[in-house]
Amino acid sequence: MLQSQNVAFAAIALFTCLPVVQAQDDYDGFARTALARPVEPHAALPNGELLGFDGVALTRYDAALNPLSVVAIPPDPIYSVAFPSFVTVSPDGLQAFVGRTACNASFTDCDFGDLWSIDLATGAANFEGLLSGNFDGAFADGTTAFVSAKPCGFSCPHASVYRVALGSGALTEIVEIPGASGPVAVDVAGNLIVGTASDLFPPPAGASSVLLFPAADVTGGLLLTPADGFVLASGLEGATRLAVDRLTGDLFLAANRYEPDAMGNDATVNRVYLLEGGESTVVFAGEPGWTLGNLEVEGGDGTARLFPYQPSTGGALRFRAVDYFAGISHFREYVPARPELTATALGGTAQLALAGAGDDNAVFLFLAPASASLATEVPLQLPAVLHAPLFLGLDPGLAVLDPAPLFTDGNGEAARNYAIPAGLPSGVYAAQGVLFSLSARALGTTTVAIL
Repeated sequence: MLQSQNVAFAAIALFTCLPVVQAQDDYDGFARTALARPVEPHAALPNGELLGFDGVALTRYDAALNPLSVVAIPPDPIYSVAFPSFVTVSPDGLQAFVGRTACNASFTDCDFGDLWSIDLATGAANFEGLLSGNFDGAFADGTTAFVSAKPCGFSCPHASVYRVALGSGALTEIVEIPGASGPVAVDVAGNLIVGTASDLFPPPAGASSVLLFPAADVTGGLLLTPADGFVLASGLEGATRLAVDRLTGDLFLAANRYEPDAMGNDATVNRVYLLEGGESTVVFAGEPGWTLGNLEVEGGDGTARLFPYQPSTGGALRFRAVDYFAGISHFREYVPARPELTATALGGTAQLALAGAGDDNAVFLFLAPASASLATEVPLQLPAVLHAPLFLGLDPGLAVLDPAPLFTDGNGEAARNYAIPAGLPSGVYAAQGVLFSLSARALGTTTVAIL
């Protein structure tokens, strides 16, 4: 028996108020596209062009990966074998900031690192100082950058974050953190975000945290410690790269955890997390054995979120995945994708088919006259219990709920034939589903099917 819309939406409210779980087990809820990108560390410019840094040259590419220009970064005369650490672009797209480490020709001494800024309009490269063990960098603004490093190598128990005065090359140590150097980022408010990392391999469980240091604190003269920061997330392993959605302010972390597989061998378990409200929520979980890096985020429309099963206007997640044992890698883009609901009339029955809904999930169907379908879907915002809104495409006052859920198979598909419900006006109908995990967490809504 179909339920009234009041009962139906009460049921949704009940399900969405159950405890939050990390329901995303793979790339379900995203459309995946392979992208042509430089194999070296790279960054995207606002106009879609790319910068790749291989340790000795910064190459500018168009979107099709055709080289446009090359800026040579002079090698050190002794430490001539250079390796890229990072490349990052200023928010206005006018500057690049790169770091590298290097060894001598015989690889008997690798205790070298340096930093450079590049004016992207003129191609002029400016030396910003020596800093061995540099790992990651981020712009604060057009005159200041931050870089994480462990200049003393394994001989000391801590890593550091430095403030770099661009143009003068003045380095100021501002944060000292136990362990290895980790990723850094600057959020939209100018706060410094730092991911901590363990010196041990594989890292112990829960060894990584993400800390926020207020903008006012990192511009002062005090040397800060983790106790001076605010914990954004903890209990993680293998913090690798951070990325900020400049439109929404959302913060994402790529992490690679190493743990024994079914055969007892160490395998990489990779995740991309959304960090908010002191929680780390899995947005993407990749295939075991791959290591994630070069994380990029493109903002969406500000309503949909960069989260599984959202509309494609939620933005895009991009990263490189590397299988070091096989010596292969790929760079891919992941855009949120809604489950597709299609309807076919079969006499007095309706056949509804669902695709792209993820493995082993449940879908509750709402039906209504086609006139109840909305020209613009309404986002149901429940920020206390939902990480992303549910987009409703039917008028709630005219929709009724079929209480018997569809359960998806291993391909994320499901189908049902049933009699067109009594009580609805005859003619053309519409249907939409609400997707739940089997742990009863609302994941998203399907597209609207017109019958």
